[in-house]
Amino acid sequence: GDREPFALDPVDVDPNQQTESTSSSLYHIVLYLAPGDYHNFHSPADWTINSVRHVNGQLLSVSPSVLRRIPDVFVANERVALVGQWQHGFFSYTAVGATNVGSIQMYFPKAPKFSTNASTTKSLGESRQYTLEKKSRVKLEKGDLV
Repeated sequence: GDREPFALDPVDVDPNQQTESTSSSLYHIVLYLAPGDYHNFHSPADWTINSVRHVNGQLLSVSPSVLRRIPDVFVANERVALVGQWQHGFFSYTAVGATNVGSIQMYFPKAPKFSTNASTTKSLGESRQYTLEKKSRVKLEKGDLV
């Protein structure tokens, strides 16, 4: 069926965290991938990945009906956050695991190797940061496989 269009509202940015402009805004978008959807990730813009953070977590459903009842699912679930810079400054891209997801895999060059959705002794919420040295930072172009 037809999907309703929507507008993004800016999220206020902490002025203590701003480095270039006092009029900056932070925007975000959440894309829900239904079980039958294509599940590879592609870069939405030209940008550089400076670090990768893998956060161990639960694998709750992220269906819209569950999100209406459990608003903090994205915080509770396992996720991999890519953090870097693009032409407008800060850029972050986060893949969130869910029920029946085999794993979160990254395919970009020099991607750190880690296991998601695996039986481990890690505590929920435990994370591992992979900071890429300047010479190892990854430049992605719009459309590149992440």
